Amino acid sequence: MENRANYFGVGIFIFGVFFLSLFAIIWLSDLGGKEKFNLYQIYTKESISGLSLKAPVRLLGVEVGSVEQTSIAKLEDGIGVKILVKIKESTPINQSTYATLQLQGITGLKYIELKSDEQSSEPLIALNNEIPIIKTKESFLASIDKKGDKIFDLVDEVNLKIKTLLSDENMNNFSLLLKHSAHAMSDVSLASKKVSTMADSVDIAAKDFSKLSESSLAITDQLQDFSASLNGTLATLQDVLIQLVFISKNLEQSPSDLIFKSTSPKQAPGE
Repeated sequence: MENRANYFGVGIFIFGVFFLSLFAIIWLSDLGGKEKFNLYQIYTKESISGLSLKAPVRLLGVEVGSVEQTSIAKLEDGIGVKILVKIKESTPINQSTYATLQLQGITGLKYIELKSDEQSSEPLIALNNEIPIIKTKESFLASIDKKGDKIFDLVDEVNLKIKTLLSDENMNNFSLLLKHSAHAMSDVSLASKKVSTMADSVDIAAKDFSKLSESSLAITDQLQDFSASLNGTLATLQDVLIQLVFISKNLEQSPSDLIFKSTSPKQAPGE
């Protein structure tokens, strides 16, 4: 009887813990259900591969909602995807808010990131009792995917140009260019040496010319002194000649003056 009583007590305890846990779960779920959410629509032509139901919706990295439904939709410019998201009512969703698809790490799973271009804007309000539509912007991966063909074409073009640049003919031409450059550098070195030698010669010639100029100046000074002396000698000779002419005239008038002292004739009255 005691064993049965013990089993009965253990069973009651287990059932009590179970019902208490169930009540706590229900109570907590009721508390969580008090959070109010708003529904928004997102339309995109981008592939949503990796975006599953209940995928997080984040605003500036903070989780504010989840993806509730995805479906194919007809857009004005073709076929796209309609995404229905549930976002907390307290989340500021403005008219400038836009959505992009982002990767969650390297798993390939995606989530929706919300951003806003403006710091302040009017809140996004539904028109005609319809679900508000959040604008979308192309993600970085989608841009790369669209430009993938152009990137590959560019890579092929660059590869072709590299092969053309590194062809055997161009490499031979480049080798010849290096050889000619080496010869040209050698010629330039020799020319530089010759120019240096010519510069030395010009320097020596300039020094000799300077000395010659100094000698010329000295000779010019000597010639000026000689010219002055010659002028003085010529003046003296001119005086001597004048005296000789005067003496010769006196001798013609009175030859006896050569022996006797000559006297100058007295001037007549009126002379």
